[in-house]
Amino acid sequence: MLKDKYINPFDFSKQEFEQYESSLKYYRDLTNVTNTAYLEGEKKGKEEGREEGREEGIIEGMKLKNIEIAQKAISENVPVNIIAILTGLSDDEIIKLKNNL
Repeated sequence: MLKDKYINPFDFSKQEFEQYESSLKYYRDLTNVTNTAYLEGEKKGKEEGREEGREEGIIEGMKLKNIEIAQKAISENVPVNIIAILTGLSDDEIIKLKNNL
């Protein structure tokens, strides 16, 4: 029966009740430490993810801006080697852009 499996802490002796309370305190403390560590780890992971995403976005934006500059320079007949120096793009990348215009 379910009632037989239920332990009523008020039926404990004083010593048993103190042990019971001590075990509950230990359990609650351990649970709080675990939850706090998890939440701090989650927060740190999100912050690192945002920073990493921001850095990737900046790099991607710079690359797109360099492509835009290269396209304008190509339309003005600037030599490929000069465009490469100004934008940091490789000669092959610039030639591909030139062929796509």
